[in-house]
Amino acid sequence: MSVERIRAEAGRWLLQAEDDLEAAEALVNFGKHAQAAFLCQQAGEKAL
Repeated sequence: MSVERIRAEAGRWLLQAEDDLEAAEALVNFGKHAQAAFLCQQAGEKAL
């Protein structure tokens, strides 16, 4: 796999992590803390 393709894939994962974090923040506002915690964990894994 080329360096460019690896960077593109990493960028895709980071965008998904950011989306998960945004969704987690919305869930916290609705009192859905367990679901928010799950998405925060997922966001952390995807960002790494």
